[in-house]
Amino acid sequence: MALQLLSQLKVAEKSLMLSVSSSVVEDFNFLNPKIKFHVIDPGNAINLDKFSIPSQDVKYDAIFFARLIPEKGLYDLPIIWKHVTEKNPQAKLCVAGITENRKFISQFLDMVNELCLSENIFYLGMLEENTLISTIKSSKLTIYPSLVDSFSLVTLESLACGTPVVAYDISAIRHNFSKCDAVIRCPIKNIECMAEQTLSIIKNEKLKETLSEKAKNYSAKYDWINIVRAEKEAYFKVVDYMQK
Repeated sequence: MALQLLSQLKVAEKSLMLSVSSSVVEDFNFLNPKIKFHVIDPGNAINLDKFSIPSQDVKYDAIFFARLIPEKGLYDLPIIWKHVTEKNPQAKLCVAGITENRKFISQFLDMVNELCLSENIFYLGMLEENTLISTIKSSKLTIYPSLVDSFSLVTLESLACGTPVVAYDISAIRHNFSKCDAVIRCPIKNIECMAEQTLSIIKNEKLKETLSEKAKNYSAKYDWINIVRAEKEAYFKVVDYMQK
C-alpha cells in the first residue's frame, strides 16, 4: 500500500492536480511538495433554494450535526457544554447526525449523564433533510469541534441557514471560511474558547442577528452556477499545463 501511494504521488508530479480546498493542498505538501495544484474557488456548492424555508422560532441554543464519530468532536461536545451551562444553566444543545457505530453514541450519552447534562443536551439522531434544516434555523449557532475535514459542508449549510458557526481552527475551516465573520474559529482542542465564544453569541441577540446576515451573504456565492464556471476554468488550466 505504501509503495502504491508513493508511485501515485510521483505520477501526480507530472500533472496539475485539482482541489476543492487549499487545506487539501496543505495536507499533500507534507507528502510531496513537488505536486502542483489549482484550487477551484468556489470548490463546493449547495442547493441554496433548500435553505429558503422561513426562519424558525428559537428552540435550541446550539446544534451539532455531522457524522457521529470522535474525530468530528462528538466527545468534546459534553465537555464544552458543561462549561457553557456553568454560566448559562438553561442552555440547550441538540445533536444530530448519522450513527456509524452505536458504541460511540453509548459513550457519548454516558458522558452526558455523568456530567449531569441530560436536561441540556438532546440526542436527535439522523433527521430527514427538511427537519434538519428547520432545526438548524431554530438554533442560535452551530458548534463544530471537528478535527477532520477537507471542505466543511456542515459549516456551509449552517451559514446558508443564517446560523453562525463556532469551530476549531482546523485547516479546512481556516482556508475556506476565514473571511467570514460568522465563522468563529478557536484553537484546536481549546474547550474554554469554544464555550466562551458560544456564550458570547447565545447571550447577545443583536450580535447573533448581525452574524446571521453575514452568514447568509457569505454562503450566496456557493451555488451551482458559480461552481460550474469555476470547474470549467480549472479544466482549461489543466489542459494548458499539460501542453507546456
